[in-house]
Amino acid sequence: MSIDLKAIIGLGNPGTDHARTRHNAGFWYADALASEFGGSFHKDARFHGHLASITVNDRKLWVL
Repeated sequence: MSIDLKAIIGLGNPGTDHARTRHNAGFWYADALASEFGGSFHKDARFHGHLASITVNDRKLWVL
């Protein structure tokens, strides 16, 4: 089976209450993935979040 993946969304909770808890594991993963593949985040109003564009194995992916 082949999956045509276009985006990876890492969820997290804003604020200091959850800053270092498992509630931000999705954000940590997205941040590490973008860093590993040379992406940098910028605010994107369309998605109400921060977006990075990366290329993995010749495939362009969005990390939100």
